[in-house]
Amino acid sequence: MSDASTLEAIRSSPEYRTAAKKLGDRNWRLDNLYWIKNKEGVPIPFKRNFAQRTYSGQAWYRDTILKSRKLGFSTLIGLNILDACLFASNTQADIVDRTKDDAEDKLAMIRFAYERLPDRIKDAVHLTKDNQSELNFSNGSTIGAGISSRGGTPQMLHVSEYGIIAADNPRKAKEIKTGSFVAVPKTGKVWAESTAKGTSGEFYDLVQAGQQLQATGQRLTQIDFKLHFFGWYLDPDNRLPVNLVNIPHDLREYFHELRVKHRIVLDGMQEAWYAKTRELYGPDDVKSEHPSTPEECFFASLEGAYWKNEMNQARRDRRIGFPVPYDNTMPVHTYWDLGMDGNMAIGFFQTDGVRHRHIDFARGESSGLSDGIRILQEKNLTRGFIYGKHYGPHDLVNRSWSDMGGVTARSRKEIAAEHGVDFIVVERIGDKGDSIEAARRFINQSWFCSEHAGGIVECCDNYVRKWDRTNLRWLAEPAKNGFDHGADAIQQAAMGLQPDVVRRRDQFRSGRKGSHWSQ
Repeated sequence: MSDASTLEAIRSSPEYRTAAKKLGDRNWRLDNLYWIKNKEGVPIPFKRNFAQRTYSGQAWYRDTILKSRKLGFSTLIGLNILDACLFASNTQADIVDRTKDDAEDKLAMIRFAYERLPDRIKDAVHLTKDNQSELNFSNGSTIGAGISSRGGTPQMLHVSEYGIIAADNPRKAKEIKTGSFVAVPKTGKVWAESTAKGTSGEFYDLVQAGQQLQATGQRLTQIDFKLHFFGWYLDPDNRLPVNLVNIPHDLREYFHELRVKHRIVLDGMQEAWYAKTRELYGPDDVKSEHPSTPEECFFASLEGAYWKNEMNQARRDRRIGFPVPYDNTMPVHTYWDLGMDGNMAIGFFQTDGVRHRHIDFARGESSGLSDGIRILQEKNLTRGFIYGKHYGPHDLVNRSWSDMGGVTARSRKEIAAEHGVDFIVVERIGDKGDSIEAARRFINQSWFCSEHAGGIVECCDNYVRKWDRTNLRWLAEPAKNGFDHGADAIQQAAMGLQPDVVRRRDQFRSGRKGSHWSQ
């Protein structure tokens, strides 16, 4: 029998047809073809867990994966990349991580899986280049790993820990968004995967956009990012013996709320694991590291944040994340930071002297007083705000500053008064810690509107100490990260607050006949 006849006989055999059918099924390949190292470093056959299989059935062209730690998504994505490069010629894939070592570790996992493939597959698609940062295959496919994409038009891109990249290096995160993401063709594949870190940055924006798309039910285009969330309870290893762990009363109430409000039903061993893990992380960090719901991911998790505990308590008290109505029987007060270089920040709040409702926030297009007055006028027209007190920083009385008509002999406070804004100038304090502490007390009695005041929440969450890179320690001064302007503004209100004298309703504004604020 000739070689051609022999090959034809093999291809027509039931065994060959069965094997070919299996190899033609990507899901079969993912669950049967590859090997990985488990958490103990022992080589084992890879088989998708529940979270990984759930994601595989929901995947889109571009995916934002918000998750708890240790659910194995980096492993799944790496094997998807390897699988695509082996079974589709000329596939370029890039892995981007926060450090070069982290990226190369993910490539090492892919290399480990390739080396343990059956010989017939490695003979058909062999390596032509193999180093720490790149794998090239004989079919023209390549996988690169580093802190940025290699350029060109990769068909597949995995950005790992994008939330941490965005918090630690905003410029790099923006380069990934404007460069790497758009380089992938719309028929390609992008994974932006991370645990959360802070309530700002490119990853947070991706999550917010994904939540908005889910809320509206809008159909996704191929360049929209689809949001996926996977909580800690999906990891089968997150279990401990019930008889070895005491479940505190507050945690039992928390588990009850998960069951009733979110339909998350935990068994005793899962509850025991969570209780012990909370002891290790603390009540705030356990939510950001091992969230049960998407909202918990963004508990203020930044190290060095001044008001981390206060903001997280506000979330637990449901004073953040919900609409706060504007009461048109009460005046709207403002707090300002003039900033420099277009960093003006203005907050809008109502208060009965004890409780403070933050109902809006705006950033100026410049640092000019005229821009701030324009913002106040716009809020009056669009939201009907009637203003009370305006709390501003000490430099309002500097007579060398003016941007209204070129006059330099008068202070900004004097000029603002001519335009109907009578500032209460908060004196400069000697110790910044005093105003930060005052803001702590202020935040503890504050409600923040989810629809209009998200900007001030973002500033308070991300108001952090400056990091000394040389001595590796936090300094006793705020970092100039852009969020400090809004944080400085709320400190003006905290330090300068002058409660209103109770007035009759008809002395303020007619119309509405009742308000729980005036009772």
